[in-house]
Amino acid sequence: MGHVQGKPLIIAHRGASGTVPENTLAAVERARTLGADGIEVDVQLTRDLIPVIIHDHTVDRTTDGSGYVSDFSLGEIRRLDAGSWFNQKHPRRASEAFVGLKLPTLEVVIDLTAETKRRLYLDVKYSEWPAELAWAVYGVVDRKGCWDRVRFTSSDHFSLGIMKQVKPRGRTAPLFDWRWATKGTKDILDVARRWQADELSLHYTVCTSKLVRTAHEQGLEVVVWSINQRPLMRQFIRCAVDAIITNFPERLQEELYGDSLRRSHHD
Repeated sequence: MGHVQGKPLIIAHRGASGTVPENTLAAVERARTLGADGIEVDVQLTRDLIPVIIHDHTVDRTTDGSGYVSDFSLGEIRRLDAGSWFNQKHPRRASEAFVGLKLPTLEVVIDLTAETKRRLYLDVKYSEWPAELAWAVYGVVDRKGCWDRVRFTSSDHFSLGIMKQVKPRGRTAPLFDWRWATKGTKDILDVARRWQADELSLHYTVCTSKLVRTAHEQGLEVVVWSINQRPLMRQFIRCAVDAIITNFPERLQEELYGDSLRRSHHD
């Protein structure tokens, strides 16, 4: 089912990471199959300055390797097993198909989502060389000609500011995590203005109806994350956010379109 006007976009967090190893092509493909409107993935640079998809600064948690991502060449990254850890952590969701999954490059993820033109949220991780990261990521996006569907997001607001200076046409969405929950609407919107943001990417503890309403009045879209429980999904659907990031896009599909889905199954 395609996106319906007035409903929030369904954005799959690190792909469909609730049921498939995060930030792998399998997770991206699963999100596509489930009908997600977009994908959120994390981007870091290898030693040879290739943007790859992985969340942590080290490979330890989600591969069979050890060490900082920035210390690996692309060739070395490609030899890592990025799926077996999921089977060990989630035995009820385990699959032999996950064994030996690889960490993809940003370019491959863009290619995989090109046909359907799904929105891509690229969470650009903190880097000691933010300008290098910005140029590397922008280079891939530019080559692929997909500016219209890419959003750049990061908790490193300074790096996002640099990215905006490097390429003003890039759409940015600064991340505001739980530590911003004690801040007021004005503080958050001041940061967004300072860095010329196009959207707000809010942890669910930060997102309020007032903030959503005021952001919309100022021309900013609002994305909320990571919403995996159905009551929270319903809460933020009512809040009129523009997009919801979730590990379980199939659950959000049911909350948004449950009656329609049931009817379509009977037609």
